Amino acid sequence: MSVEATSQKNNIGVEVEGIDFSKPLSDEALRTLLEKLHQHSVIFIRNQTPDRGQYVENAQRFGPLTISYHNRWFVPGHKHLSMVSNILDENGDYIGNPDAGVFWHTDTAYTRTPYTYRFLNAIEVPMKDGKSLGNTWFASTADAHDALPEDMKRRLSGLKALHSLSHQQEKKKVTGTLRRGEIKESEKKAGTEAIHPLVRTHSESGRKALYISEGHTASIIGLPKEESDELIEHLNKHIVQPQFIYRHDWHVGDLVIWDNATTIHRAEFDYALPQRRLMHCATVVGGVPL
Repeated sequence: MSVEATSQKNNIGVEVEGIDFSKPLSDEALRTLLEKLHQHSVIFIRNQTPDRGQYVENAQRFGPLTISYHNRWFVPGHKHLSMVSNILDENGDYIGNPDAGVFWHTDTAYTRTPYTYRFLNAIEVPMKDGKSLGNTWFASTADAHDALPEDMKRRLSGLKALHSLSHQQEKKKVTGTLRRGEIKESEKKAGTEAIHPLVRTHSESGRKALYISEGHTASIIGLPKEESDELIEHLNKHIVQPQFIYRHDWHVGDLVIWDNATTIHRAEFDYALPQRRLMHCATVVGGVPL
């Protein structure tokens, strides 16, 4: 197995070679993947076409998996795999989540126990003039934290933020990008608001990372609204500076794994039917951010 950095400039994002997800992961392979994931926050492997059962089995080596989108958008026959897609079924309904990643966000920050790791395997990728569309941008909230001035780190220490699914939904309505519909009862039961530290410590690596995003963070607890809004805007702009970013240009067979505790991400919506996009997603459950 060899590991090759995708960028000489940024720490985030490396390509891992010598891994075949169509076969059971060895203990050595798992250790290497976790090491690189904790170091670089995003890793990817090209040319991966595992059968769905093996995909689930390998993803489960990273930890227990969640059930697909609160019982929505299953990969047929696999409750631990969900679909992200703009494809419509015979009834005109989306077969998968159609608007995932409109705004910079970290997945399920609005729940008590946000996801830990996520896997996305490209089944169909929209193309135009030989170039892929629907690419995904990742930003390292750990690198962004490390680069903060010491006085800002002290200011943020001990602060907490409110993360809200409704906040995201309203932003999508305003921008006309809400495609998945209103919040479901199953989502309400799982939680749609949560308060977490503004700076969290990774449970495995010990790295500190900003825990904030334009998609989900509604306010900073205890601060006047104007000061809260200004600080959120400042930190969001800081995180998405070029030196903290990796953009993944998708190819069919790509498997991207990211650390949800140390990244935010967003997708490009530069495609539309008949250009089809289909991803199969697996997700490792998380703990309470500390």
